[in-house]
Amino acid sequence: MKTPRELLLEKHSSAIPALNSVRRRALEVAFEERKQPTPFWLKLWQELVLPYRRTWAGLAVAWGVVVVLSLGEMVDYSSGTAVVPAFSRESVLAAREQMVELMKVAQMDSVDLPVVAEPAKEPGKSSNEVQKPRSERHPDFWVG
Repeated sequence: MKTPRELLLEKHSSAIPALNSVRRRALEVAFEERKQPTPFWLKLWQELVLPYRRTWAGLAVAWGVVVVLSLGEMVDYSSGTAVVPAFSRESVLAAREQMVELMKVAQMDSVDLPVVAEPAKEPGKSSNEVQKPRSERHPDFWVG
């Protein structure tokens, strides 16, 4: 007595050569695609850019911000001096209003600014004497 498997194999044994030719054609197509060399730029794109899309997008945004900020500066590089834009009257008034509001919140009547003291002078040195770099200074005494 034959098993069901043997019965099915006998019935469809005529289809085996056709299935083998289909498999052979499919493998040939797959191997042909593999044999064709990938262009350098495509390989670079696939290995460097595609896996790290978020990182590259972040870098692009950062450089965009840098470019926008550098275009917004008002610096004249040809003369070597910076041109500082004057504050507008509105911005000065807004800053003054903010300071008044801050003083109200802090319950201060006026702001007492600290007095900046002049640096202490070394004894025996005049104020118009030019200081030398540390490498050229000679101490009066040696510790050692």
